[in-house]
Amino acid sequence: MGTDARQDTDGDTSSDVGRPRRGLSRRAVVIAGAGTVVAALVPIGLIVTRAPADAGTLSSRFASLEAALAATEPGGLLEVDQAYTRSTTWTIDKPVTVTFRPAGLIIVTRPDVAAITITSDDVSIADPRLSGTWADRAGAGRGILAAGRPGTPLQRITITGGVMTGFSYGGVTLSQVTGFRVADVIIDSVGYAGIMLLSCVDGDVADNRVSTVTQAGGAVNSYGIAVTRDTDFDLATTPRSARVRVTGNTITGVTKWEGIDTHAGEGIVIDRNVVRQCHVGIAVVPAKAPPETTTADASAETYVFAPLDCVVSNNVVSYTGDGLRASGILVKGAGDTVGSDAERATGRVVGNTVVGMGGGEIDAAVTVYLTRGLEVSGNTLDDSRARAITVYHSNDALTVADNTVVGVDADPDAAGAAKAGTNAPVAVVDVRAGANTVEISGTTYQPSRTSSRDVRGLYAPGSGSTITSTRNDWSETALAVYNRGNALTRVDDGH
Repeated sequence: MGTDARQDTDGDTSSDVGRPRRGLSRRAVVIAGAGTVVAALVPIGLIVTRAPADAGTLSSRFASLEAALAATEPGGLLEVDQAYTRSTTWTIDKPVTVTFRPAGLIIVTRPDVAAITITSDDVSIADPRLSGTWADRAGAGRGILAAGRPGTPLQRITITGGVMTGFSYGGVTLSQVTGFRVADVIIDSVGYAGIMLLSCVDGDVADNRVSTVTQAGGAVNSYGIAVTRDTDFDLATTPRSARVRVTGNTITGVTKWEGIDTHAGEGIVIDRNVVRQCHVGIAVVPAKAPPETTTADASAETYVFAPLDCVVSNNVVSYTGDGLRASGILVKGAGDTVGSDAERATGRVVGNTVVGMGGGEIDAAVTVYLTRGLEVSGNTLDDSRARAITVYHSNDALTVADNTVVGVDADPDAAGAAKAGTNAPVAVVDVRAGANTVEISGTTYQPSRTSSRDVRGLYAPGSGSTITSTRNDWSETALAVYNRGNALTRVDDGH
């Protein structure tokens, strides 16, 4: 990080790697600073602040990030052009734009510290370079944390560009934020979540790249991008995340849990993302009740808030090579039992491509249960393990239409095969249990070079569901339909 490291006024060190901005001599500093307060020059890097409107430009050197922020007027610009090694967070508590120039960098030396904490509305951060060294352990360390309060969310937060790596928790966390954009950020090697949104509304998460989420320190889950709420509080205190667009992101290597997730989100759009080598590709699932409404046994906590009106469209989800994987796209409502009267998941799963997903007892390229009025249509599902589509249980008025399936094979993973059971058949559409009302139409199945020869088209081994099967092409399957105890109607259905 360069030489001549100095102790700053907050007990952190900063290295003298900055250079004066070209075209701004000491004389220019004084002239450009007319009408503003010009701090004394100190020989530690360069921070440029620009006041709002026509107040001019101030180029100066400051002993710390805190001193530079104090000299920046609300609405002004602060440019960081040096490396800081810090053991405490840098809190941005006024409306400003912060831009990191090529030499700008914050290195965090403690595992539970956020490099930057935002506590003000109208903050924009561009091209931050933030580094920790704790991705192999669980903790609270983040690149950027922006946290509002119940009833008084932060507003208009923008984070664009930059690189964040090595944090024990994640890259970007927004909590109680309204009107935001997180875009074009590269996040690598974090412990829990690349981008975490808690009770956030009306925002975009676009064109980011998240890779290698380690799920360190005994954590039971992890995420590339998660759009959720804090389940420790009631819905009035930590409401659903809503009207969030998750688009154009690339997620790679969340091998122990989920690439993109929403817990009880409303109006979440997950579109045109690429998700690779993740245990579950995209999960649209419920959230738990607050603790006071559950039993003392944490394992018995009840899922009561379903995801509502969510759209999963035009994504590419894939898993290649060895590794235990589950569903490519999972949609699940609240409750657990067959026929539960808990809140049902609603929305659409359309136009996606899923490759190499499924396996185990129920997982498929697309798995749905506890839904109402859900549409699963126009998807291309290749090289699925065990089954391409699982209609598990408690799906009311489900439409499964015009999906193309290329190749289904037995789960080659020993653990997955053990969960499925030795007699579990390979199927294109598996209507596993009861309380489903589903119309399945326009399905096309084609074998691949490696797919099983013993494939069922529609496999319905349970009872208590109402199934309509229309215009499906099961001609390349070994058995078109197996139905045990359901009400099945076939119309112009393939053989």
